[in-house]
Amino acid sequence: MVRDMKRTATKVVALAAILGAVACKKESKPSGTATAAGTGTGTATAAPGGSVAPTPPPLDAAIAIDAAGPTIPTDVPPFARTAGVDATAMRDLLDRAQSALDNGDDYALELAMNAVKADPGSGAARALLAEVVGDEAFSLAQLSPLTTATDCADCADALRNLTKGEWPASVTALAAKVPPSQIRLAAEAVTTFLGDGDAAKVAPYMKGKVVFHSICSVCDGDDGDETKKLAGPALVTRLAKQIAQAQSEGMGGFVAGGPMFCTKDCCEEPIGSLAHSHIFFQQVCFVPGTTTVRSLTVVDGG
Repeated sequence: MVRDMKRTATKVVALAAILGAVACKKESKPSGTATAAGTGTGTATAAPGGSVAPTPPPLDAAIAIDAAGPTIPTDVPPFARTAGVDATAMRDLLDRAQSALDNGDDYALELAMNAVKADPGSGAARALLAEVVGDEAFSLAQLSPLTTATDCADCADALRNLTKGEWPASVTALAAKVPPSQIRLAAEAVTTFLGDGDAAKVAPYMKGKVVFHSICSVCDGDDGDETKKLAGPALVTRLAKQIAQAQSEGMGGFVAGGPMFCTKDCCEEPIGSLAHSHIFFQQVCFVPGTTTVRSLTVVDGG
């Protein structure tokens, strides 16, 4: 999976906002005239001094649709474990839907729906669909089954991800009903440290030998990659100095703290678009059955 993250060029995504200009024609009237222009775009009322002040035209169709609220899908399959699920295809749809949502693309809803249909028992797909739709009642309907699911590998993590971000209080309260696993809490301590450099948060989990991988995203093959095996405390000291240096230059630490999913003894944050001069947390793995870190992987945006 680490090798799958290799890129030959850094991707930089620019979000573009499109502003529409509405042209309004004004027709001057002789003083004292109070007749309305019969344009069908509004009425005219007499203003002080006898001039005519046209009232604003009604909202156009597009604005009216937006004002009506989010589009609520009606063909969402019930939450259930389904045999023969293509997890790779579902994950691809999920990544594309997340990218579309981040970029404000209209087809994010279609991609999120297809991800749910590809795996009706995926907590991650349900959570992303709820985020795309943005309706509180719909979100609760999609997420409630995750709190009692017994055969859902990503449900607990999907719910944990909802405790951060701008969600209604009812959704965060629902998400809080499922406690995170011990390795999830340990992984969060690692990502918090990578963000702010506070070594005290991660020290309890970095006591043994740790294999540190740093992947160069803009290099060919393995060129520029680094793999070292260090004592945990020594690695913490090294990374803390690196974070402090970045902060002194007006930058933050590593890019970390986004949605996370854990499987077996590893936790990973999906990496979207990379950026120059930033290093992204990718994965942390633990000694089986413990919360002691055995490997840490980051990706350098170049």
